[in-house]
Amino acid sequence: MEKREFNLKSFLTIPLIHLFSFIVLYLFFSFFGVVNVFPSYDNIIRWDASWYSSIAKNGYQYFWYQASNSAFFPLFPYLWKLTHLDAIGICILNYLLSMSGLFLLFKFFEIEKKIILIYISLPSCIFFFLPFSESLFFLCTSLFLIGLKKDNQKLILIGLLLSSFTRATAMFFIPSIIIMELFFAKQLLSKKAWKTILLYSLISICGLLLVVLFQYALTGEWFAFAKQQVRYWHHHFSFPALPFVTFGGDSILWLDGLALCFGFVASFLLLIFGIRFLLKKDSFQSHNKALWFSCTYAFMVTIYCVFFDHKSYDGSTELVSLNRYLFATSFFLVFLNEITKAISFSLKNTILYFLIILITTLCLGLGTPLAFLNTMYQSYHRTTFFFLIIAIYLVMYSLITNEKIGKEISTVLFYTNIILSVIVFNLYLQNHWIA
Repeated sequence: MEKREFNLKSFLTIPLIHLFSFIVLYLFFSFFGVVNVFPSYDNIIRWDASWYSSIAKNGYQYFWYQASNSAFFPLFPYLWKLTHLDAIGICILNYLLSMSGLFLLFKFFEIEKKIILIYISLPSCIFFFLPFSESLFFLCTSLFLIGLKKDNQKLILIGLLLSSFTRATAMFFIPSIIIMELFFAKQLLSKKAWKTILLYSLISICGLLLVVLFQYALTGEWFAFAKQQVRYWHHHFSFPALPFVTFGGDSILWLDGLALCFGFVASFLLLIFGIRFLLKKDSFQSHNKALWFSCTYAFMVTIYCVFFDHKSYDGSTELVSLNRYLFATSFFLVFLNEITKAISFSLKNTILYFLIILITTLCLGLGTPLAFLNTMYQSYHRTTFFFLIIAIYLVMYSLITNEKIGKEISTVLFYTNIILSVIVFNLYLQNHWIA
């Protein structure tokens, strides 16, 4: 294991390597015509970024008869408004915000550089240099996680409150707070644990209510966010319908499929160690609050996308934004850092990993055709081949801490992720939905 240094100079090599590799590979692929669009003021404002831009320019608006920008939370767009930055400028600021959060996690969670590099190279992390709220949310939640790590209640409360101004977090955070405190408590009905649960949950709810009041003051509509999300983004409860698809189509299904797989991993861990906790058996890292919060958050995001995302034209559940909601967060980095330390290839664990990958591929339509693979070979089993590649990719993640081949695997993963990031970024610039 490499020697860890926790100073700014040591950390700065991470964004430099990431940016240099991304830019060089983007230019390389553009030379061969694989990518053909470069970022500009016109094409960088796409999808949700256009809504945030409208808030920054014109403030909140609510229309009952059409979609409006009140479907989004205020902290990021009003920060954008305050800075008076243009589209490129806010992208640069966002990257700096995300790197600030990354540095804090690198320092206080003692995360190895190779884990950070593999994480930041994930295709979903391109949102850290786009006009979206991911970077600010990453920084705010990093403060919260560091507060958990250092047992600093002020930092915890600040992180919770700021996060609640950035995203609709209450439905994800409150269950995570409950699980975190119960798993950490020595007794199930610990008075201290329940006091903490009430305090942290209250802060999350207060943050949500302040946003509701803020939007009401500007639009005259109570719960404008929720009404817009339900009416025009179709986020309401419904039972999932297989196979799962994604709004971005086949060309992005692999990314939401990976997120679904990691969501299932978190769900299984929560179930297994929840049972062990109830049976009074010790579990790995049982006193790591940040791990259990992050694990439950991943579970809740997966549940939300499976049960609350809208249906496609043929009735299948669309995993809208699952990869962005899961991967582009500080919670996934902490989760990834902890599980890569704990993974072992015992027979029991190998069977569990196989079942998780199998369940994921079945949910995504194992054995059914995918349009974008038609050119490879005409077979209804092409998805079997496709998801076999995903399985190999996930197994590689489990080997990055291996003493013999971990360094080589990490290098392959980093450059694989960068290549995929280049492709995904190019899709975004062409106005293709990627999250």
